[in-house]
Amino acid sequence: MIAEPKGRGRPAMLFSSGVAQEVDPRVRDYAHLAAALATVVAQRSADPAGDARAAGQRWGEEMVAGKRPRSAIAARTEVVAILDDLGFDPQADARVRSVALRRCPLLDVAREHPEVVCQVHLGLISGALQRMGREDPQVELLPFAEPGACRLHLR
Repeated sequence: MIAEPKGRGRPAMLFSSGVAQEVDPRVRDYAHLAAALATVVAQRSADPAGDARAAGQRWGEEMVAGKRPRSAIAARTEVVAILDDLGFDPQADARVRSVALRRCPLLDVAREHPEVVCQVHLGLISGALQRMGREDPQVELLPFAEPGACRLHLR
């Protein structure tokens, strides 16, 4: 993860121990709920991707309510921190423009319904950036783009 820049030069890289942690049973329960919701949206919505993205945008806006980063890089860093908290194990480049999402908390559901789950995640990122004052953020999420990771581009 990248630290918020302070002064000149590149922001500091932050590292974690990488020790695997046992999955909280509540997370598994939410994954089952997410699977059920994704299935219903995929089957019943006239626009599953659009509806999923709209739901994600609302979620992202709520997650950053009241936050006003001073720069675009600080806003992107905040989004990466949110993704880290949600369990995506993000690895960002120095300018926080390209991020490998090395874990998906809903991987099984995303494989079954990528048009829903991945769009929720895209909406989350986009909604958070917009709420933090980044007008028209250019966000691209490439599901399963690399071995063991999705790729997120923030411009």
